Amino acid sequence: MQAVKDIIKSRYSSLMWNSGLVSAWLKFRPRKHLVAILNYHHIASDVFADHVRSLVKAFRVISLAECCDYLQGRLDVPTNSVVITFDDAYRQFFDDVFPILKQYDVPATMFVPTDSIDSQEPLWFNRVKALVFGTRQESLRIDDAVVNIGEDRQRAYHEVTALLNGCSLEARDASLDHLFRDASFSDRHIARYRPLTWEQIREMREFVTFEAHTLSHPNLRILDSWELVREIEGSKRRLEETLNHEVRHFAFPFGQRAHFNDDVADVVRRGGFDCALTTIRGSCGPGDDLFRLPRIVCDGINNGRILVTRLSNLWVFLST
Repeated sequence: MQAVKDIIKSRYSSLMWNSGLVSAWLKFRPRKHLVAILNYHHIASDVFADHVRSLVKAFRVISLAECCDYLQGRLDVPTNSVVITFDDAYRQFFDDVFPILKQYDVPATMFVPTDSIDSQEPLWFNRVKALVFGTRQESLRIDDAVVNIGEDRQRAYHEVTALLNGCSLEARDASLDHLFRDASFSDRHIARYRPLTWEQIREMREFVTFEAHTLSHPNLRILDSWELVREIEGSKRRLEETLNHEVRHFAFPFGQRAHFNDDVADVVRRGGFDCALTTIRGSCGPGDDLFRLPRIVCDGINNGRILVTRLSNLWVFLST
């Protein structure tokens, strides 16, 4: 069923693009003053190149700083503007994405969980995913809860992650230590989650702005006040000290309503940030809450024509 839907989406998008309807609609659409902040994690280089080729033809790619200035009434930006952001600082970004940003001379923002860069260990939930997909065990125990692996490993991964996201940092880390004490899985399950190095980050600063994404990528909503401050302000301080530039933007880990609240947003605001980004779907415009800005997750969009058709709001018959 998903393969059929993908074919329909691709053909419909190609029709909209090749007929000229997309470019004509973009000139007159009611929401052209809104900015779409795009969010990526992993994406194949050929797919991302196709995304960027289509974006630069149909939209204006602006920086996140320009977007924030526009939302506050300090700057005019072109209609039909988009911002490109990435989360989690995977090494694949340096190998596959950065060359494309340079080729097309477009800005991007990377949100960095700094502990993984320091330790050179994949993020905790990526290690959990590698374990779940690579283990031969029939079940995993998280405190008193038992998660059966079964055939649907994606479901098992989400169950384990949800349990760990409901723990304090201390309990989460203790559970992780227990999970990985005797764990073994092949390198192919973890290789794609290797983090960037500080050297790679420094090399990319001309085209990429590196911003805060906490120290360890926790569920901020359940943390004590001192843990909140440490995770949020600590990542900002680490980036500023290491890269010698001011960090003004923040992205909530996981980014859904279950992962932050008013108290978390207030800590971000008091921490000296200009804005905070979610993964709640939507576009943003002047007057929006700067500390709950929506984004559009683009990892699974197969080509640039589909992306542009979705962003133009000509996606009239299929769920996005």
